[in-house]
Parts: sequence; C-alpha cells; structure tokens
Amino acid sequence: MKRHVHSVAPDMTVAEAAQIMKSERIGLLPICDQAQHPLGVVTDRDFALRVCAANLPAATTMVSQVMTSEPVSCSAELSVDEVEKLMARKKTRRVLAVDEQNRLVGLITFSDLAHHQDPFKAARMLRDLSGNRFRLEK
Repeated sequence: MKRHVHSVAPDMTVAEAAQIMKSERIGLLPICDQAQHPLGVVTDRDFALRVCAANLPAATTMVSQVMTSEPVSCSAELSVDEVEKLMARKKTRRVLAVDEQNRLVGLITFSDLAHHQDPFKAARMLRDLSGNRFRLEK
C-alpha cells in the first residue's frame, strides 16, 4: 500500500490536477473533502475521455465535474486476500484505503498485490480484472 497519496479538492481545475499527475508521474488522484474523506477519483483516462474528447476547457472544468463518484475503498487493515477479492468483485486495479473515520490513508494497487504473489496467481488476477475486454486477434 502506498501511504503517501496525493489528493485534491473537488474545486480544483482539471488543468491543475493534470499538472500534479504529470509532475508526480501518477495516473489517479483521489478527490477528498477538507477532512480527507474520499468523494471520488479522477484518472488520466478520465481526462482523455471526459475532458479532451468532450472538448471541455481544462482551465475552467473542475475535477468534481469529471470524477468517478463513490470510489472503491476498504479498510487499511484488510488482508491481501480480501483486497484481491474486492478488486475482482469491483473489477478495479486500484482501491482507496481508509481509516475508521473514512479518511484517506493510502492507495492499494494491483501492482502492490502482484509483488506479494507468485507470478501465476498475479497473471490470473490480471485476467480476472480485465475480464473479456481484451482479445488478441490472430
């Protein structure tokens, strides 16, 4: 789990958030209120699909307008197996870790889990997370 997670306020512009993502070399930002309660998440893919493709102005569009609400989160105390099951059930590669007061304390990624598993189990998990979205053509 990554404990140092950059988060942004819902009234930050897409341009400002994108600059943070670029400088920190990250692809996801949690959107939190002042008490660090997660409100949503925004990804680089959200920017491409919801901002660029929709021709929205990044300088005036707020991240709250393009974020995914109700992010997948779990207790920071959850076991690796329980987080893996949650990711598979929710079909996500990233889960926000929260404390007892639902405050953001970390980010758990598929990569974090894969480092603690044998390569075959990690490959199966990746296949399960990807579902049938990808198909190799012959």
